[in-house]
Amino acid sequence: MEWLLRTEAVLEECRQHIDNTGSTGAEVEAFLSQYLLVVLCAEMQEEMYRVVELRAKKCGDDEICSFALASSKKILRSVKTGELSGFVGGFGSARKGRFVEALDERTILQYNSAVDNRHSVAHRNGAQVTLADMAEIIMAAKRVLDSALAALIDGDAERGAEGINPHPGEKAIKGDVAD
Repeated sequence: MEWLLRTEAVLEECRQHIDNTGSTGAEVEAFLSQYLLVVLCAEMQEEMYRVVELRAKKCGDDEICSFALASSKKILRSVKTGELSGFVGGFGSARKGRFVEALDERTILQYNSAVDNRHSVAHRNGAQVTLADMAEIIMAAKRVLDSALAALIDGDAERGAEGINPHPGEKAIKGDVAD
């Protein structure tokens, strides 16, 4: 499944600016990287809503789907893995276990550090992060989303998510979830 398209587009635009201006390592790179942390965290929250919507659509009841999505927007307040684990656990302890087990320590550390750094950008003196760091952080964030999707979709991750349409107007492709 394709995740974090907006964040990746912003990263590419920032890289182009830094390359065109020869600003690698300059203060402007730090500012752009901090902005990317904010974009990433906002988009992670939106992507988790998309995961919930995909899960809710499996029941075939539009009203239940609408309720689940509206509720998730009131419940999910933070995107650190601990909070996401609790959120996924709201669908059952086995699902929470699948989510937690799918994440390695490096992914958790890298991703949670980015979320903490976003908090520092918003409420303190900023964070020390580069565009190269952001590229790695985005990959870790995608692994978190893949894990959440696999945990919430009953075994469909192993079967390639047949029947789930991750992007309206597109056909789900076997293996799409694992990509």
